[in-house]
Formats: sequence, C-alpha cells, structure tokens
Amino acid sequence: MVRAWPGHDAGSSTGGECTLDKPFGSNVSSVLAQADFVNVASAAFDSGQTVPQMLIEACRRYGDRPAATHLDCTLSYAEIDRQSADFAAWLRHGIGLEAGDRVAIMLPNLLQYPVALLGVLRADLVAVLANPMYT
Repeated sequence: MVRAWPGHDAGSSTGGECTLDKPFGSNVSSVLAQADFVNVASAAFDSGQTVPQMLIEACRRYGDRPAATHLDCTLSYAEIDRQSADFAAWLRHGIGLEAGDRVAIMLPNLLQYPVALLGVLRADLVAVLANPMYT
C-alpha cells in the first residue's frame, strides 16, 4: 500500500515511493547514518533516570547551546538549569513547600515556562499546568 505524506507526492520522481514502513523514502538509512544525535530519552530510560534528571542532564550536556527563544531573547540550557535550580530552592525553602505539593503553572508559551516547569519538577513537586490562552 502506498501512502503519501502531506506535501509529498508518492508517485513523483523526486520523492519516490512513500510506504508506511518507509515514510521518508529509501534514503532514510543514509540520512540516519550521517546524523549526529543520541536518543536521550532511550538512554535515560535504560539507566533508570526520572524525567527531571533527564532534563537536568540535558541542560548540563548542552549548556552553551540556545534552548528557547522568544522575540529577541534567548535562554541557553545552562541558564534554564541555573534559573530552575534557583526557583526550586525558593519553592522548597523560601515558601516551605514539601515534596508532593502541587504548584499551578499558569503561563502562556514564554521563556519562563521551561524554567518554572523544571524548577517545580526538580523540587520534587507536582506541576499542575494551565495555559491561560485556553482557560
């Protein structure tokens, strides 16, 4: 069975056949062979890491790289790591929340969002997510 993906003509001479088992054509193995990436989620799962541990490790591994951009402001992974650690410390020690307490995060998609979410998770708290655009 031939199935075209959106924007891809399965019968075109440029794209070739597009099947369910080879959605990107026959050159996918050569593309993957050239790719320089690590499946961080699989590695974390295999080592028994939690989601917060995986995110913190990624922040430290890619510290100097840009992590998120909004308008003309960019945060690096290291900045997210530092700011979320500060926020986690404030949640636990500044206002006295205890492990398992719930923290509502009601933010639109801004740079503060990943900082707040990772801060809540690394403080061993439960994030209750609410986007004000949809409430």
